[in-house]
Parts: sequence; C-alpha cells; structure tokens
Amino acid sequence: ETDWHDCLLDLGISSLTSGITNTLTIGSGRGEIFGAWKGLGIDQQGHNLGHMKQPDNPIWIKIRQYNSRMLVRIMEALDSVPEGSGSMMDNTLIVYTSNNADKQHTSGNNWPVMLLGNCGGIFKSGCLTQVEGKRPINSLYATLLNVAGQNVDRFNMSDQMAKKFDDSTGPLQEILA
Repeated sequence: ETDWHDCLLDLGISSLTSGITNTLTIGSGRGEIFGAWKGLGIDQQGHNLGHMKQPDNPIWIKIRQYNSRMLVRIMEALDSVPEGSGSMMDNTLIVYTSNNADKQHTSGNNWPVMLLGNCGGIFKSGCLTQVEGKRPINSLYATLLNVAGQNVDRFNMSDQMAKKFDDSTGPLQEILA
C-alpha cells in the first residue's frame, strides 16, 4: 500500500503544480478493514492498528514518520513552483489530522490538527494554538469554508447542535492572522 500512496502522492503533486486542481485530499488507507503498511515492515492489519496504544508505539512511529515524509514531499514540491512574488507553498494551506482524533472510537474531544502554510498570510503560522472551550472539528471546517468565500457560522451542525457542542459560531479567530 505504501507504493500506492507514493504513486498517488506523485499524481496529486502533479495535479496541483500543473493547475489541474487546487485541492488535494490524501487518505492514509488505514480506514480499510484489512489495509496494512507492509511497505514499512508492519504486519498488523488496518482496523486492529486503531485499537493499539499509540503513544511511543514503534508501529505508530513508523506510520507517522512515513506520513511526515509525504508532507515534506508535498511542501518541497509546492515550494519549488514560482507563484506571484513567492512560491505555490506561500499560497497554500495543508490541513493534516487524524481520521479518528485521539483514539479509536473517539469522542473528538482532543483532535490535534496541523496547519502547514498560511494560505497567503490568512492563517497564523509557526505557532502552537490550543483552542480553549468547546470548539469541535466542525469549527475548523467552518473556518476553511469562510476563507474559501463561503460565509458560514458552522459546518455540519444544526443551530441546536451547535449550541450544545460549540461555545461559539463562525471562524476560529485563534488560527487566523
């Protein structure tokens, strides 16, 4: 599967740098019930990986290092493409997160997200931002939609749900420059 990921990443980078698309979504493939990471020397299969302890686990360290190398490949490729007075990476935002937050069958209370790039100065960069209170992942999506020109206060939540699960509405001001 790592061969698939590597080829798909090359196709994705080519699509971005040639202008075929300006959006790329990469899934790790771990969501497949029988998916594996044999290219990294990992024999355990997909679903069971989510049920093992992740911190300091050598299997998860290998997977995250591989994913990090993929991120670096994207960033270096985009940084090599001139765009405006800088590079394509200067005008890009990469959103990197887990598909299940802090653990398998998560409640989503602790959902780390890494934002790489600043989308032409729109997002804060070079810092750690911890959002206090209740601001679910939906608030991040609402922020991304606002930056893309869609004026929304919430994503994927009714007014009633938003009041129950979110301390506020609209973009996460903590991550905007």
